[in-house]
This record gives sequence, structure tokens and C-alpha cells, in this order.
Amino acid sequence: MNNMMLDVRALGSDDDSQLFAVGCAFFEPSTGQLGPQFYRAIDLNTVKNIDPAVVIELLKRDADQRVEIISATHTELTAVAELLGFVEKNSSKHAELQCWTRSEGAVRQLISAVKRHNLVVSRIALKACSLPTLVMLAGATGYVPHPRRSTATYVLTDAVYQAEQVCEIWQRLTNPHLESL
Repeated sequence: MNNMMLDVRALGSDDDSQLFAVGCAFFEPSTGQLGPQFYRAIDLNTVKNIDPAVVIELLKRDADQRVEIISATHTELTAVAELLGFVEKNSSKHAELQCWTRSEGAVRQLISAVKRHNLVVSRIALKACSLPTLVMLAGATGYVPHPRRSTATYVLTDAVYQAEQVCEIWQRLTNPHLESL
């Protein structure tokens, strides 16, 4: 599979903000098949110089997101290193990896974390793809995203839901769905 939905949550909106969760799901848009999935939550006790106001904002989120934050067990270093290993293991060595995100900031924040920990990224040909742009274009054809199957809003359930959206749109905009437009 050469498509991956990446979801990164950070403790702020700046590119160099510390991460508190990373997740991704591989998928094949032409068939809708989901592949290997990865998720790690980062223990806030391991984060240096955390702004108390950010923690308070995190705790204002829904119960599922609070559980994600409270039950986290990884450091940012291990979470990011394991994510890089997972992507390398599961991406095709023969084709470019389509890395889908719901925001450009997610990729920049991940790159910042990689640099912060001096991690080595092996050669992965990567192309960044924008979910919001795809959804906007599909909306012009009458596309409306299906309801979420899970009410939990963990990073991984978000990545899976977003991958499903890409698959639906991809299939809608390619044969045999082209005749329905």
C-alpha cells in the first residue's frame, strides 16, 4: 500500500510544538482496504516546559481525548522513532508514498520532532497530500462524508476515518463512479 493517513497532535500550533500523540493508517484508495495501523500517545510527564494553559485546554476536550492524554505511556522520542520504523516497514520501496494529512502543520510538527531528537529518516519517497482539499473538491460533486463509525476521537480513529474519506472520494471520482457525476 502506498497511501498513508497521518495524524499528529501537538501541544500547540507552532511547528516546533511538542507532540502528544501520533498515528497513521495505511490504505488503498481504489479498493477502500485499510492496512497496517500505528498509534502512540506521549506521556505528558515526559514533556519539558509544558504550558499549564495547554494542559487545561487538553482536559476540556471530550472524555475519549482525556483518556488518551491520561493513559499515555511513551516519550516523544520513542513514539516518533517507532512511527518512522513502522512507516519504513510498511511502505513500498518501489513507489512514492502518498502521505495524507488533514493539515500541513502535522507534517511540519513531525519533522520538527524528528530533528529535535536527531532521528535518522531512511530514504522514503514521500508526497504530501491534503485531505481538506480533496474533500472540498469532492463536495462540488455532491459528496458528503459518511458518519463516523466510532464516536471516540483518538488520533488513530481520526486517521482511519480520514483514510475512509479519501477512499470514498477516490472511488467516487474514478471509474465506475464517474458516470454518476
